[in-house]
Amino acid sequence: MKARAGIAVLGWLFLSPGLLHGQEWVQITPADGGAPLHRSRAAAIYDPRGHRMVVFGGTSPLGKLNDVWALDLQTNRWIELTPPTDGPTPEPRLTPSTVYDPQGHRMVMWSGQGKEGVFFNDIWAFDLAAHTWTELTPADPKPNKRYGTVSILDPQSRNMAVFAGFTDEGRFGDTWRFDMESGAWTRIFENEGPGRRCLHSASLDRARQRMIIYGGQRSGPLGDIWAFDLSAHTWTELTPADSPPGRFFASQVYVPYNDRAVIFGGNLGEDIRTAEVWAFDLKTNTWQQLSPQGNPPPERDGAVAIFVEAEGRMVVFGGGGAGVKLYNDTWSLNGLSPPAPTAVEESALPGRFALFQNYPNPANPSTTIAYDLPSPTYVRLDIYDLLGQEARQLVDQAQPAGRWSISWDGTDAEGRRAASGVYLYRLETREGAQTKKLVLVR
Repeated sequence: MKARAGIAVLGWLFLSPGLLHGQEWVQITPADGGAPLHRSRAAAIYDPRGHRMVVFGGTSPLGKLNDVWALDLQTNRWIELTPPTDGPTPEPRLTPSTVYDPQGHRMVMWSGQGKEGVFFNDIWAFDLAAHTWTELTPADPKPNKRYGTVSILDPQSRNMAVFAGFTDEGRFGDTWRFDMESGAWTRIFENEGPGRRCLHSASLDRARQRMIIYGGQRSGPLGDIWAFDLSAHTWTELTPADSPPGRFFASQVYVPYNDRAVIFGGNLGEDIRTAEVWAFDLKTNTWQQLSPQGNPPPERDGAVAIFVEAEGRMVVFGGGGAGVKLYNDTWSLNGLSPPAPTAVEESALPGRFALFQNYPNPANPSTTIAYDLPSPTYVRLDIYDLLGQEARQLVDQAQPAGRWSISWDGTDAEGRRAASGVYLYRLETREGAQTKKLVLVR
């Protein structure tokens, strides 16, 4: 397992969920140095090794872009990663679609709309260590040229799943997969499931291995929400009767702790933007509007967003306001999931790797598990029954040094109540693994 690179001297102390006071908007003021141009309809990924947001392309006052920038989330400094022009580089474009490929430590990008309305279906890989582009050349069949599509990476199969989009031939409702190993496209559906659309948003429902797509545009803004099962290759509509107004060019992230898809902003139609934040509970299929504290970002669409799981926050960059207004500001929506971070001095960091007994024990029905990390590392924390079958994965991410705590609500990955009995919880890091027992009582 690989530790996150670039950790500074400060660690993090993570408090228990009960100490959270809700969400809060905080504008990130970049440190000295350059910053990306104002832009909308770019693409972004979270680079967990570098603890940074990486942004590519978009449309700006100077036209379409193909530059690459990284925001260091530890120092709040922007660094341009754009390689020299004498190497291979994608054409400038808006609405490119990107995913992070952890095995190759690269950003994989495809599609978009370029200068003079030209559409693309090319696919490129940006090496996040060498800062170089490589064009991938899959054979036919492959998706047609388009913009306004979505993609997510299925970590189990290492396939990129994509859905729908728009070209001069009209909107599409097709579903494809791109295999990172073989470099081949496979079409799953031609026009089945959510229906033709563009300008929608997507995230990966990690608990159930599904692609969640929301909204978009057809003859007007759409407000439906669907799930694509990445194993069974089936579409399921999740739209409840009580839903927010439809929108397109919204930003979406997945919050694994409380199993929610969170959307920000978007265009409600007729040039009406919003700064609303809504959370869709994937256990109950219900919407809840969030009301973060602090001053929110100005209303916008076409912003990019990432979720930083180790810090429980969504980071938002850029977007477009009413008329032709464009932004290059950066915002952090803190407190989307516990534990919430507070910086502590290096001397206060744990001296050893340790997993503590859960409390309360027996759990009835929830319990808290705490552990110490003396240095940054990649962490897995799983609950197993006595037969060795996984009941719930609680953590699967890079985490800074510090004391962590997380709650288990006594449910499995499908949201079902686990049976009473004895369970094992196992913590694995590069320092080793520890296992303890807990008792669940109903």
